[in-house]
Amino acid sequence: WGNLAQSGLPWNMDLALVAAGYMLTGKAFMALLSERQSRLSSTKNLLIAITSLGALATLSYAIPIDFDLNHRRATPTLLSGLTPFLGISASLAIGFLAQRAPLILSVLTSIGQSGLIILWLHAGLENRGSKLLFSKWLDQDNLLFWTAAFVFSVLTPVLIDKFIIRKSRYLQQAFYPKFKSLIK
Repeated sequence: WGNLAQSGLPWNMDLALVAAGYMLTGKAFMALLSERQSRLSSTKNLLIAITSLGALATLSYAIPIDFDLNHRRATPTLLSGLTPFLGISASLAIGFLAQRAPLILSVLTSIGQSGLIILWLHAGLENRGSKLLFSKWLDQDNLLFWTAAFVFSVLTPVLIDKFIIRKSRYLQQAFYPKFKSLIK
């Protein structure tokens, strides 16, 4: 951790607030599209996913976007603001496609339900934990290293959430409070 301007709040709480806004946007889009999606074919959903991911790849490689979560920087602002919305549209299209594949839907649901835990633990697991675990076998400048680091930093919080937090009533209440029961 560096200073607050570079590292943000502990456990990425500042990123969790930003990500919550994108998650709510995704939920609003999903509610808006749910009734229309039943009329869209798998081919159209696949086209939406491919188009969104293609636009993301084009933005990432053709235009120099600096989207650095570790240092809380995103420039140029307009284009870096567009990338999450492309990600939301791709995620929704993939989610609608996954409804026809129960195993994939189950995996994506587990990842989605553990989103806040992933955000809180992701930076530490990817930047520190992965280096401790994988640097003996993989060069850190290698795509395979960063792929393993990404999978590790997503899978570990999902497993912690599923097998520790959600199994304990007290931890579940601490991480997922029900606000209706708190207000009396």
